[in-house]
Amino acid sequence: MGWQDREYAQDDYGGSQYGGSSVRPAGGSWLSGLPSPTPAVKWIMIVNFAIFFLVFVTGRSESAIYNFIFMNNDLVFKHGQIWRLFTYMYAHDPNGLFHVGFNMLGLYFLGIYLERAWGTKKFLIFYHAAGLVALTLFIILTFAGVFNPLISLVGASGCVYAVLACCAVLYPQIKLILFLFPVPIRVAVMIFFVLSLFGTIGGGNAGGDACHLAGGAFGLFFGYFGYRIWDWVDTRDSRKKESQWRANREKAQQLQDQVDAILEKVKRDGINSLSNREKKMLEQATKQQNSADRYHRVG
Repeated sequence: MGWQDREYAQDDYGGSQYGGSSVRPAGGSWLSGLPSPTPAVKWIMIVNFAIFFLVFVTGRSESAIYNFIFMNNDLVFKHGQIWRLFTYMYAHDPNGLFHVGFNMLGLYFLGIYLERAWGTKKFLIFYHAAGLVALTLFIILTFAGVFNPLISLVGASGCVYAVLACCAVLYPQIKLILFLFPVPIRVAVMIFFVLSLFGTIGGGNAGGDACHLAGGAFGLFFGYFGYRIWDWVDTRDSRKKESQWRANREKAQQLQDQVDAILEKVKRDGINSLSNREKKMLEQATKQQNSADRYHRVG
């Protein structure tokens, strides 16, 4: 089944998760009728804002927290500070709320669509994979000499651009308020991509704009082909669970065969004929059976 055939890709999608064709996912009123944030979106927002305020009150760009989590090629590849590949997604410009606020606003309004469609685990995988893909382009261009290796990188923009672009594929009916006017999400994506492209070529935030482009490209790719990845993941998980079930069943059958043999020995030669090992095995089987009986009674 292609993505176009799936219910969430239809312009008139009226599934129960999204409350009809409205662009606002259902989920109960949170604040003045706004939809409640989904679990992953909520916690990503909380962590981002918490880190921003901790950095702000502990020295801004001089904060030890900020200097521990921003991305820098030399610190990662020459000094082995690998954690920065992930933590940079949770750091933002420490001198104002616009950077973190704009990113979290976009995540809130659009991320809930993807998390409700995929589930929390898959959304978190997508979100952080987007951040790594966005960072990869920054790393490549830095090693290629396009960017100064001493510059640092912070922000969840690559992740949010991926969310934006993916929603543009899966939910083309969404409209965003851009420059005070409602704009179809696909038009908004094109505008953002053009601005990021010009910024990458000669802007003051070339590294960040490159991440925007890479994250957006990842989001577009996932919008068209992500269902194949999730189908593969679901199939793999299903096979893994089935394999585990079969292994547990075989183990239980082996134990049952051993217990049957012990009980036959007791019947034939008496309880005193059992070895210590056989007695322990019989005791273990009895405890397991009693535990299973209690579970079924409670259930």
